Amino acid sequence: MIPSRRPLLPALFVLALVAAPARGLDAELNKPYQLRVVLDVAKHRLLTDVFRQQVKRELQASLRAAFGELAEVTVADEHPLLAQVRQFGLKKVLDDWLDLDGIKTHFVLVDFAGGQYEVRARQHDGLTGQASPVVRVDRTTDRQFVARLAALLVDRDFGLVGTVPAGADPKDVRVEIKGGQLGVLLGPWLQKDDLLLVAPIPGGDKGRRVMLDEAALLQVAEAPDKGVCRCRLFARYQDPLSRPGVVGYRCLKLHTITAPLHLRLLQKGASTPTPVSTITVNVRHRSFEGDDKLQSTSDRDGYVHVYADVKRGRREETFDRLAFVTVGEDTRPVARIPLAVVDTSPVNLRVTPQPLDADSGLAFEKKQWEEEVTDAGLVQRALFEELQKFAEKANLRSQALKRAEDGLKSSRAEWTRLKRKRDDLRKKEGGAQLDLSFGEQWLESLKMGHAALEFYIDTQRKILADENDPRRVKWLGLIQQGKLEEGNYEFEKALELYDRALQDYPKFKDPELQKRRDELWRRWRPQGPEHEKARVFIYETWPKADLMKDKGVFKQAHDALEVCRQKKDILAPLKLLQAAITHGGELQKRKEALDLDSSEEDRKIAEGIAERSKELKELITAVQAYLQRATGGK
Repeated sequence: MIPSRRPLLPALFVLALVAAPARGLDAELNKPYQLRVVLDVAKHRLLTDVFRQQVKRELQASLRAAFGELAEVTVADEHPLLAQVRQFGLKKVLDDWLDLDGIKTHFVLVDFAGGQYEVRARQHDGLTGQASPVVRVDRTTDRQFVARLAALLVDRDFGLVGTVPAGADPKDVRVEIKGGQLGVLLGPWLQKDDLLLVAPIPGGDKGRRVMLDEAALLQVAEAPDKGVCRCRLFARYQDPLSRPGVVGYRCLKLHTITAPLHLRLLQKGASTPTPVSTITVNVRHRSFEGDDKLQSTSDRDGYVHVYADVKRGRREETFDRLAFVTVGEDTRPVARIPLAVVDTSPVNLRVTPQPLDADSGLAFEKKQWEEEVTDAGLVQRALFEELQKFAEKANLRSQALKRAEDGLKSSRAEWTRLKRKRDDLRKKEGGAQLDLSFGEQWLESLKMGHAALEFYIDTQRKILADENDPRRVKWLGLIQQGKLEEGNYEFEKALELYDRALQDYPKFKDPELQKRRDELWRRWRPQGPEHEKARVFIYETWPKADLMKDKGVFKQAHDALEVCRQKKDILAPLKLLQAAITHGGELQKRKEALDLDSSEEDRKIAEGIAERSKELKELITAVQAYLQRATGGK
């Protein structure tokens, strides 16, 4: 069995932050799609302004007639990304665009070359953060057919969007289709055996790019009824609908075809495309098991050619919508990949060529555990950020308390499960030699977060109990906000809040609060201009720095750390470390958006990211070493 996979932040992210159980996504069954088509007509003597206006008018009319009540269609000739699309093309720009803005944005580019009108089209789906897998290209010699051709390309990749309800049964997934209860027949856009790509939706306004070779797929088992359809789940990794740290799952209908399957095996995790050669590949039509397998072997460049019968003419086998690819022998697979057939171009499959033997299986389990601990820490961080926003809305105090209680309960359950999983790893053969320090630091940070949540809940209950005394409520609220600011390493803001609580409300004397404030001030008080300058860098310059452009910022960070070391400051380095982790996440996102297989420019960018990541890891290691020595390992 192949272990599960969840996105793992690089090993340099070793400080636990914190956050919230997933809230259910709105399936929007009664809401139409927002379809924004961006039409860009190239400069050419035949592509006049009159022609552009005609295409724009006819394209909008055609799409509105086709979608009816299902979609609100607008066709525009301007967009913030249009200049980038013109310069870099639809593939790179839309691959990099991960926004969750709720809008389907379809770029349509019209040009004239070689005596033909050429139309290029590709969509970004703002409900899932995904781009359609293929840049569509078609041509016509008929000037009057250009708008119709563009409409056909838009319709082909429009892609209905579904929502997977929380707690869905992986063996029988019921998908709620956006717009499915508007009274519009969905048959033209979603039929039995169609495929949907599953996209985990994280909190915030950005999604995560889902690679076709790693995507979980849903195949429609029954046509939609009242906006809901039953689906079968196929996935490369285990538990694709059980990832912590996401608010839910949406799925995007793919336009699939019947065609031969062209594959290329590449080394997973390599900084440059590295072919995986001479490895067995079995491909089937209906599942990962059965007698209908077609066996092949990757060539020296990693390419795999799937033939129906090698001995009789080497006829290429065709696959309808979906293929089941086993890399390696069936008995010792490297990977099992359900693959949507969306194009005739070769599909890159990123694999680790070693079979899943006992040793590598243990390594996979360790990696999985580290991924889960990391996700749990990030979930806890999001919860604290949410509670900070609640602090500004006194009328939502009861709701804030409920969120904190639910979050603490969920986080404790995750901590218990992850600790037990760590202990189980230790007991396995070879487990005692595993280095689990990375994940164990996250476990310890989760415990610290639990203590902070307990304090928050206790204070919130006191506030609710004293609602009949508004001044006492405001006093307790200031203390609560101060504690949250401390948890975010904003010690200056915490001191300001504690001072307000002590000075504005002298009636409510609290020796413990005064003691807490005085102790915090003693540890925070700047010790001269050099120390103040280091603090300004850590709190103002460092979090906003662009590590790819400003290489000198690392020296400044080390210098600021050295000043803190000399002044025995253990507070500001916590903020330095927190911002470093955020920078690491941004570098990881940049790397994931690159096309390392076909873009030399992206490979150069990846090399730069690797260099910055190395420097960032060195900085984090230095900060951690200092904090450990300064606090005696506490």
